Amino acid sequence: MDKRISFRPIIFGTVVAINLMLLALVIGKKSVIIQEAVPSLAPASKQAITISYEMEKIGSRKVPAASDTGKGYWIVEHYRQFECHYDRKNGHLLYKSPTNNDTYLRYWQPAK
Repeated sequence: MDKRISFRPIIFGTVVAINLMLLALVIGKKSVIIQEAVPSLAPASKQAITISYEMEKIGSRKVPAASDTGKGYWIVEHYRQFECHYDRKNGHLLYKSPTNNDTYLRYWQPAK
């Protein structure tokens, strides 16, 4: 009672499945038409606006150093990001609004 596994049906089934998938891809490519340019459904913009993000310095302060770090102090500068809207024609700033992005820059200033 020696049962041997025959690989012929497995290989044949795999080859048939791959050929059917390739045939489906070829038929799908021929039958589905993709437009090169689609017309826009959005209304035309009345004013051309350019949006940019800019960091502006809000302020700075001196923070005294801890006794173990040495003589001197830290200077901490506070920067905030603003969303600026400009008119594309003449480049004038229309309005700006602050975002939630704040950055603090800290550097050491030794005592003289």
